[in-house]
Amino acid sequence: MNGKSVLDLNVFFINHEGLVEKRMWTAVSLEGGTTGQELAEIVWDTILEAGVDPQKTMSISTDGCQAMLGELRGAVSILRGKIKTLPKWGGCADHDLANMLKTAVKTLCPELTNIFSAMFGCLNKHSMHKKRIFQGLEDVLGLSNKTVPKFIDVRFRVITRCCEWLLSQERAVYQYFTDMKDRVMAGQYEASQTEMIVLKQYLGNYLEVRLSCHFIIDVSKPVMDLISFFESSKVRIQDKHGKLVFLLYNYLSKFMKQAGCENNNPTGSQLLQAKFEDSSKQHGDKDIFLGSGVESLLRKLDLGRDSLEIKPWLLSVRKYYAAALQRMVKYFSASIESNTLRALSVLAPTAWSSTALDDLKHSWRKLACSFPNIIKVQEIPDLLTEVSNLKLVTLEDVDQKTEVDIFFRKLSKKVDEDDVQTYPLLVRLGQALSTIYNSSSPAERDFSLMNSFLADPHKNSTSLCLLLAKMHVKAECLSLARQCKKCLIVSNKGQQSSHCHCEQWKPSEDLMKLMRDGGPYQKYEEDRKQLEEKKKDEDILKEILKEEDMQKEDKDLKKELELLKIRIRKLKESSKRKKEEDNTKNKSKKKQKTPSKASLRREAQRDKLFG
Repeated sequence: MNGKSVLDLNVFFINHEGLVEKRMWTAVSLEGGTTGQELAEIVWDTILEAGVDPQKTMSISTDGCQAMLGELRGAVSILRGKIKTLPKWGGCADHDLANMLKTAVKTLCPELTNIFSAMFGCLNKHSMHKKRIFQGLEDVLGLSNKTVPKFIDVRFRVITRCCEWLLSQERAVYQYFTDMKDRVMAGQYEASQTEMIVLKQYLGNYLEVRLSCHFIIDVSKPVMDLISFFESSKVRIQDKHGKLVFLLYNYLSKFMKQAGCENNNPTGSQLLQAKFEDSSKQHGDKDIFLGSGVESLLRKLDLGRDSLEIKPWLLSVRKYYAAALQRMVKYFSASIESNTLRALSVLAPTAWSSTALDDLKHSWRKLACSFPNIIKVQEIPDLLTEVSNLKLVTLEDVDQKTEVDIFFRKLSKKVDEDDVQTYPLLVRLGQALSTIYNSSSPAERDFSLMNSFLADPHKNSTSLCLLLAKMHVKAECLSLARQCKKCLIVSNKGQQSSHCHCEQWKPSEDLMKLMRDGGPYQKYEEDRKQLEEKKKDEDILKEILKEEDMQKEDKDLKKELELLKIRIRKLKESSKRKKEEDNTKNKSKKKQKTPSKASLRREAQRDKLFG
């Protein structure tokens, strides 16, 4: 941030109320390098300086960069050498899910991210005049004015948000850039480099881009839901294994027959072994999942899945699934194959009623053996006895909404006749396991907050009306300084006065008349009624314009479909034979006027768009 490296440390811990608290601990400025060894040493020294026992650390969550998770020199690997109980579950689930989606989208439509970046520049950043023209076009088409999202590659939800914006404002975007293309082709306008990206990549692949946006929104919904689930400040680690297995099964079932497994109830390890690259095990074009948005658009175009026009795009869909599944296997293998992470499902309060006693004992034994820093080996038999005793008890006020830390806090208050805790080992281990992070998203939010603090401090959401009121008050007080005796004396001495003149200000009689007898309220009611009437008229006009545009949209779609057919036909012709080159060139003896540089650039743009 601002040219400086900062290490942000967040912690999960049990507070004095017996609940899990998540908060920022400290931020360390990194003056030197940021290698894995240096990061590990800084974290270790920070823990020791705070007087905390490092061996009580349950887990570490971070993004998947090499300096953090490298097998040989990564910070987590170095710390794991000092803290033997640190689990090896890979990186932050939210980072991995976002990276998986970004990689898969690039195989589906490589131009999509470039289009999003260019549209933000064209419609929001580079020219206020062009921004107003686009907003006016939105009003004419009956669309609400929505801010063009800025494409920032590191944001988790940036791709889906850009797709949602583009589809909601699609008619305005299409008409705006179609008009621009017509002017460029006629030599009346010279497009900028950013605008040429949109004209070439968006309009040149219009139907493919629109199909891809619909597909991304539908197919990425379980991924986005899972990111939101893990971003929560609540304890969710008990659900991580099951959620990741279900996501893998979800994607495999959309792409493969029987999810790539012969077993009707496959385990996570069996799903990881699915041969998704084998075309014989994949769904055919009629069965592969495309989403409701794509199906609706195909019906509007009178196209079927077997139409030649969308065959190339369907191949890109297959590449999307292959890339997404490849990343899932890479990122989540360690988590899915971990018996310890799977055993954490017994942390859920409802597990005591839904899980058999033998399974409960097996899972709690596994957890105790994995974390000897919490439960000693000789204490395991007593722990299993507590598990058996709690299984026999009917738990009240326990359902799906019961939080893990609240459950163990209630359990810690249960005592016997001698006022001794009934389940001390279960509470100790359960509360310790509850401090395992869902993801490292809190640290990302801290970085965003720090950046906002370090950014322009005057940037806020003050309205123009409030700004003018403040400026008018300021100007009035400054004018009073000319008549203030104190200010005149100080001014004669060559100094500057800084005292307030509010007490000296007296409202004029005209202003007082406006304020009497409920004048401001009456003016407010009058303005409100006028605004309501104006809004009703605008809504009626928008409905009329929207109906007209729907008819025009059908014509535009047919035109784009014809252009798509032409592009496919040209590709087929070029693959069968090479274009014949003219060996003879007609040399004109007449002197031609040398064209200007601007006309040459416009001609080059027309050639690109026409091609």
